[in-house]
Amino acid sequence: MCELNCLLVKLMEAEVRQRHPNADEREIRLRVASRWLPPELMQKAFGWNPKERGF
Repeated sequence: MCELNCLLVKLMEAEVRQRHPNADEREIRLRVASRWLPPELMQKAFGWNPKERGF
């Protein structure tokens, strides 16, 4: 199960890199995290608003 989860994260990172080629590693991680964390938590914990910045 852990291996599948790691594979899923790598696939999401690759897709984010393709959509946002100039994104740095922090932005990539935030965009991936915003796919499974609630927007309110993303804003409160990381100052990232997926509604404004997308994922």
